[in-house]
Amino acid sequence: MWNTVDITMAVMTLTNLVALIWLARWGVGALRDWDAQRAAGRAAPLFNGVGNPYLPGDLPGDVWSGERTHLTEADSTAADDVVPAATPASSQPAASTGADA
Repeated sequence: MWNTVDITMAVMTLTNLVALIWLARWGVGALRDWDAQRAAGRAAPLFNGVGNPYLPGDLPGDVWSGERTHLTEADSTAADDVVPAATPASSQPAASTGADA
């Protein structure tokens, strides 16, 4: 029984390692793009998956295309100035330890 589990875990590990090695160049490319945008003075870097010189190729689909109709350059710099609101305290009562009674 345990031998089957060990072999299954080894197969899953090897599959994940192959995927990590295969996707590493994309991750490094995205990181280099982010670093270059920050070095150029952009407060909130925007990812572009089409025509990006740091990536090994164009990403399929239109999700990461250069068309950002919902976010302009002014919006991206203003987003850095926004301070997140404090999260409200929990409305749940504290758990009783039983020592109260």
